[in-house]
Amino acid sequence: MTNGSGNGQRGIIRVPIGAVSAMNQRSTKSAPPPASPAPPTPPAPPELPLKPTEIEGGASTDQRAASTPPVGQPVAVGATPPAPVGYVESCLAQGLIPMTDPSIVSIDKAIETVFEQAGVPRLGGASGDLGWSSFSVYQRCPYLYYRTYINPFVPKDEQIKSPALEIGSLVHVLLAVRYEHMRDPTYPFTPEKIYNALLATRANAEVLMESWRLYQGYDIRWEADYLIPIVAEYHTVDPETRQSCRYDLIAKVTEAQPGIMPGTWCVEHKTLGRFDDTGLNGWRNDGEIIGQLMLWKRLKLDKKFGKLQGVLVNIIGKQKNQQFHRTPVPVELWKHKEHAKDLKVWRGLRLLCESMDTWPRARANCVGRYQCGLFEHCADRET
Repeated sequence: MTNGSGNGQRGIIRVPIGAVSAMNQRSTKSAPPPASPAPPTPPAPPELPLKPTEIEGGASTDQRAASTPPVGQPVAVGATPPAPVGYVESCLAQGLIPMTDPSIVSIDKAIETVFEQAGVPRLGGASGDLGWSSFSVYQRCPYLYYRTYINPFVPKDEQIKSPALEIGSLVHVLLAVRYEHMRDPTYPFTPEKIYNALLATRANAEVLMESWRLYQGYDIRWEADYLIPIVAEYHTVDPETRQSCRYDLIAKVTEAQPGIMPGTWCVEHKTLGRFDDTGLNGWRNDGEIIGQLMLWKRLKLDKKFGKLQGVLVNIIGKQKNQQFHRTPVPVELWKHKEHAKDLKVWRGLRLLCESMDTWPRARANCVGRYQCGLFEHCADRET
């Protein structure tokens, strides 16, 4: 993978500098980072048909061997391919993540492997190219949409997520398994088994451990959970518009909670670093949340799961001293009608771009809270 300039350097991803510490950072000039503290020892290893995995390289493999409990067979640790001199330092200076170890497997691929080897359908994952994420990307910038979904620089199966996104993906899977096992005690996976199985893969060990820390905090906080799971990871598609949606959890509440009435709720899991007013209460005007409510009504899911009270945004804090919050978003039909009209216009604009084979750049959105990952490409006329 190369960057947009095509100069043969290793792939880089632009993310906030604070996220860099969670990655594998090595160069021929610098010593390896100190071993991360060991995560709490999970229960016994899973009895799954998993084969021992040899790690051919990895910037955090030394940390993994020193800090993680043995799982099944021993894990072989090999040498790390050296990064170009000054490469890591250059990345850090620009606030980029140095991808110094091509042997590390993405969290998504590791998760797929664990489920496939156990012969169990995967829980978690994207809802499809017509979910809210695609609309959100197009609204931010048509050219970014083009380079994400139509003509990406790197094929989708080779794209590398930032650590924050990988952590969010894994936390979603752990929560899905938690609630599915609550619903059906015979379900073959538990969060502990998933975590142990992933430790035997070449996934980033620090991402695994941070995800496990967040999950364990959640499990302790909601040990006496009032959410009674009906189904975890329910995927649905509108047959007319092809708009897709994956409900993280559909659950029943039997006893009223503050701001939460008894009945059926869609539960949307979110990991969040800052618990400010926007992060906790901005979901009332979020397109993904409104779309879930709108699609529920359009597909008449009340008949299958009961009358919907709304979406419960289940927020898992990333703080060292973790915080948790659940924000209820009620059903408001007037908002659904407006959102449906808005999406028709956005679909029309997208079709216009396709027909003209022209995808304009929304330069007003190049720099916001974070700089767009295509900034250098667009600013330097790179192809």
